[in-house]
Amino acid sequence: PAQAAAREYKLLTPRDKIFEGKFDLARLEEALNHFGRQGWTVKAMSTPHVKNFTGVLEELIVVVLER
Repeated sequence: PAQAAAREYKLLTPRDKIFEGKFDLARLEEALNHFGRQGWTVKAMSTPHVKNFTGVLEELIVVVLER
């Protein structure tokens, strides 16, 4: 039997350079459409608490993309 093609994953967060330090929902939509045109689909979203550069916990939006 033919082996299934390997899947590829990408994490998208407000810290990504695609947002140019100006994350908002309109830019998120633009980014998702940009990656969608490249064959990526949203697999999951979560909001984990991660430490920022000062060590303080902050909530961060993480979008998991798959193709």
